[in-house]
Amino acid sequence: MSKYCPNCGAQNPDGANFCISCGYGFADGTQRQAAQPEDGYQQPYAQPQPRPQVFRVSELPRRSRIAAGVLYIILGDLGIGDFYLNRIGAGIAALLFCWTGIPAIIGLVKGIVILSGSRASFERKYDVIAED
Repeated sequence: MSKYCPNCGAQNPDGANFCISCGYGFADGTQRQAAQPEDGYQQPYAQPQPRPQVFRVSELPRRSRIAAGVLYIILGDLGIGDFYLNRIGAGIAALLFCWTGIPAIIGLVKGIVILSGSRASFERKYDVIAED
């Protein structure tokens, strides 16, 4: 198992005390000069690994799981449930194809899945905080 540097995002061996890329100290947060090879050759700058996107709980929108399920069942053909859950692209697609009846069937299925599923799965799938 390896750990990632909180300063630059580089992957480090599990037992490392300092980042091999930037010299960040894992225990105390101090910086040290990265070790240079004895022959004087310097490694080209390594691009840091992208950090995973982390949301604070206060930044996530609050949505009702029951309201979302009912909106999908009743107004799924117009994409209102998608707009409620801030899935604008899916809502616009549902509006464009509402005359076919396919979004109504998809909305019915999504509504039943949301209402019969757990609160945790709803929060995880739609990146919201459930209020019910």
